Amino acid sequence: MSDLFILLLSFVLTWVLGLIVPVIIRYIIVRKPLSKPVSIIIAVINLAFNLTFWVCIGTTGEGGSKTHAVQYVMALVVYYLMSKGYTQKESKKSSMEN
Repeated sequence: MSDLFILLLSFVLTWVLGLIVPVIIRYIIVRKPLSKPVSIIIAVINLAFNLTFWVCIGTTGEGGSKTHAVQYVMALVVYYLMSKGYTQKESKKSSMEN
């Protein structure tokens, strides 16, 4: 296989595996923006699981990433996806409906 194919496959796997759970939570289960504290908690938990997963499968060996910098960028993306569009007004409105 060519190096370009392996690079693209690695890119796709990293981002799909890293974002699948937050996307399911945000767009399928909750279906609305989450507050900033909840978004931060989900992003940190997701980061911990992703770092553990990639370290366990051995990405630090032979040419693999030693810093896992993409995981930290992904945590910021997760936070943004989870909290995008959240306003205090929406929070008050949903509590009034209950």
